[in-house]
Amino acid sequence: MTRMFPATWRKTVALAVLLGFLPFASACFGSFNLTRKAYQFNKGVAADKWVRWLVFVVMSPIYPLAGLVDVLFANSVEFWSGNNPITAQLEPRTVIGPNGEVASLIPVQNGARIVITEPSGAVHTATLLREAPGVVAAYDGEGRLVSRMAGVGSAEPHLIDLAAAN
Repeated sequence: MTRMFPATWRKTVALAVLLGFLPFASACFGSFNLTRKAYQFNKGVAADKWVRWLVFVVMSPIYPLAGLVDVLFANSVEFWSGNNPITAQLEPRTVIGPNGEVASLIPVQNGARIVITEPSGAVHTATLLREAPGVVAAYDGEGRLVSRMAGVGSAEPHLIDLAAAN
């Protein structure tokens, strides 16, 4: 005995299968900034892992929606223009090391400045700047180029030989 399903049911199943494969049809792999923002929000809610888990359960419908917006819109725009419309914002952070050193991350346009203060009072500064999609340059405290890395975010990032580039 063969059981026939109504045409609307078959169309709904076919549409669901097509939508299920849609993320694999994307031509780019982007930074998923919206999904990361949702994750960072969840991670920053509380230090207690049980509270974070509860927030994760409550937010569980948000993650697939954020991923879908990233796949269909934000990552596609990033692929074609080089800029993600949902920009991940760096937050200023300060960390105290085990020996009393203090490291601060200070967001700047297209990058971040890192300031490390040793217990002796000596201060070291470095700035990381995104020069182009996938290219990050490191500058010392005096603004001199120290190093440049290409392929950031890819499977094979590599340092660019500064002597050969000049």
